[in-house]
Amino acid sequence: MQPHLAPLDAATPLASVLDLARPGEVVGVWIDIPIPARPLPLRIPASPRWISLLLSPDLASLLARTRLIVLAREGAPHIAAADALAAERRLEVEMAEGTLVHPLDGIAPEAILAERRSFRRIVGSRVRYAEPVDSPRGASIG
Repeated sequence: MQPHLAPLDAATPLASVLDLARPGEVVGVWIDIPIPARPLPLRIPASPRWISLLLSPDLASLLARTRLIVLAREGAPHIAAADALAAERRLEVEMAEGTLVHPLDGIAPEAILAERRSFRRIVGSRVRYAEPVDSPRGASIG
């Protein structure tokens, strides 16, 4: 069974996120908070440089803006490379006949759904992120 990836809980201590980032890095933080459509920037002083965080509940927008992303892996903060997460994006389309899993490889989920709707009844859909094979620095806290 693959580890479950999810947004961080809003109650996650900031120190847990900062422990995974290095000064000078811009790190995306996939977090379950209601904020505007664009990621919320946050700069934290760290010796000798700043740590810049982009907070967002939208993982797709973070994938496009940052190289590293902090998220929850089995409930604990974890850092992963954005390109590795993007490579593991899958669209699950639930139809009356069963579930179709489609890799997103740069394709918008809406395009796949539009194609499927033309000849099948769609019950539901969701984007899933499988655990990337490689994580930067092997960093995880628990």
